[in-house]
Amino acid sequence: MATTYEFQRARRPEHKEERREAILAAARELAGERPVREISLGDIARRVGLAKSNLLRYFESREDIFLRLLLREWESWRVSLTTRLRSGGATADDVAATIARTIAERPLFCDLISEMSAVLERNVSVATVQAFKSQSLDKVDDLGAVVTERIPGLDGPHGRETIAAALIITAGLWPIANPAPHVTAMYAEDPALTRAHLDFEDHLRQLLSALITGFLNTQTPKPRKPAAVRSDPPKAPQGGGVMTFSRQEIVEMLRRAGMEDAAAAALGTLPDQMDGKAVEKFCAAYGLTLESLVDRMGGSP
Repeated sequence: MATTYEFQRARRPEHKEERREAILAAARELAGERPVREISLGDIARRVGLAKSNLLRYFESREDIFLRLLLREWESWRVSLTTRLRSGGATADDVAATIARTIAERPLFCDLISEMSAVLERNVSVATVQAFKSQSLDKVDDLGAVVTERIPGLDGPHGRETIAAALIITAGLWPIANPAPHVTAMYAEDPALTRAHLDFEDHLRQLLSALITGFLNTQTPKPRKPAAVRSDPPKAPQGGGVMTFSRQEIVEMLRRAGMEDAAAAALGTLPDQMDGKAVEKFCAAYGLTLESLVDRMGGSP
């Protein structure tokens, strides 16, 4: 049901803000009734009870109004997706499904994203576009960091690219999945053409899952710092004495075993010299044995 807005002349700052909020609310109402591209500035002005010339005192244009609505929808999506990613699964399929579901739940967001570059960014000032781009890119960066945090082994840039790709795919896929009424009627009359009609959420999920999986399979492993080569691997002393190790020897052996976390811990906590029993105790905490580490160095305990 349409809301009727009645105003007196806005003179105080708080009254002007109320008027701006009413205009945004009217635009949102209209966008719930028909596609954004079909809503004119005059439609918004009539819904809110203002002349178009008065409405333009509060916003540059129709496009300015919808860009501001888009930022609000974007922030709502960012908050929801962050929460659900952090409480959900960590596989490529899990993350793709969560992204697709949270986007599909927001039809206004999808409609505005599909209009963003081709329409909404054109009839506004450079300053307005700059402010919009700055805020929207920050939201993409934030969500990209959450994706990277959630999927083990995914590089930081690929997390951001996943979110950017989700929005780019949405911009193209949403209009196809939500065709005009006469196209929907055509599908009903000619079922052979329904193969052109895609399920938005399922298709978005599949494409994002494939993208993330590709990132994981193609990214180059980070090089490890080569361990120093020892010419004198530790050996048990003659005559049954107590075997001792320096801290650096333990660090080198752990690095050769691929245990970088353990090596870092040893470097920061172990004394300069320690006996074999103390080393065994330290290694056991990481599921290792002293014998296996010494073997990697070419000696035997």
